Amino acid sequence: FHGFGLPIIGDTLYGHSEPNERLMLHSCYIKFTHPSTGKVMEFNCASDF
Repeated sequence: FHGFGLPIIGDTLYGHSEPNERLMLHSCYIKFTHPSTGKVMEFNCASDF
């Protein structure tokens, strides 16, 4: 994201040097095929910020 001028809050390598409690990057939905089982894995999770 840094290359687009969109640093992630809490990323001390590419963002600001001030540390944060956590990296402020969150995926509220992700779906993928498990590489070993071939089962479709699907997760939903609301952000806490």
